[in-house]
Amino acid sequence: MLTILEDQLEIGRLTLMGEAKNLLDKQLSDLGRVVLKGGGSVSRSDADDAAHREYDAFSAQRKLERQLEAAANIAKLKREAEAAGRKR
Repeated sequence: MLTILEDQLEIGRLTLMGEAKNLLDKQLSDLGRVVLKGGGSVSRSDADDAAHREYDAFSAQRKLERQLEAAANIAKLKREAEAAGRKR
């Protein structure tokens, strides 16, 4: 896509951003992609806030999973150490 836009710009077929947008929309449509219309209804700050909330939830879950995995590994090592101590 970028190559097509650069080529069209170099040969002078694109002089306005609107022309570039129209060409990109046409290329996407020709490839069977959905082209979104309008700027959307969610503000940038609301989208950022939602993304931060989602990442915070993901990060908390990942941290919990790592803690549980570490606890399981420690318990396993303790069992192995106790078993090795009894064999002596």
